[in-house]
Amino acid sequence: MEFVEYTIGEITKSIRTGTTPTKTNKFFFDGEFLWVTPSDLKGQMVLEETEFTISKLAIDSKQAFLYNKDTVLVSTIGDIGKVSINQIPLASNQQITGIELKPEIILPEVFFYWVKLNKGLLQFKANKAIISILTNKH
Repeated sequence: MEFVEYTIGEITKSIRTGTTPTKTNKFFFDGEFLWVTPSDLKGQMVLEETEFTISKLAIDSKQAFLYNKDTVLVSTIGDIGKVSINQIPLASNQQITGIELKPEIILPEVFFYWVKLNKGLLQFKANKAIISILTNKH
């Protein structure tokens, strides 16, 4: 077995950061889609429930988007490096970045453990403004 090294760009299909629908429209919330925030990432590999949900109207109005199944969700603002994987399409706020991987190179479960193992490194690489932020470039 040989050791192979890749960049994040080589192993990903996409890297997208979530959004928060405008809170002035109450019809964007309490809907049928899970909406992930960092407090939902509690160490579980598979994310099955969230505290908040958003509606189809929020998605249709381009206030949010859905991550594909098997996207690795990583907190990238505040407590950087909290991680989970989705098994259904869902959305997230801007504190979560979804990383969709190329399964022919790396499985989501393997990347999940890589993030957990390297949480300290990710925190170190984060912009140390007032709140730590790990950008998609990092």
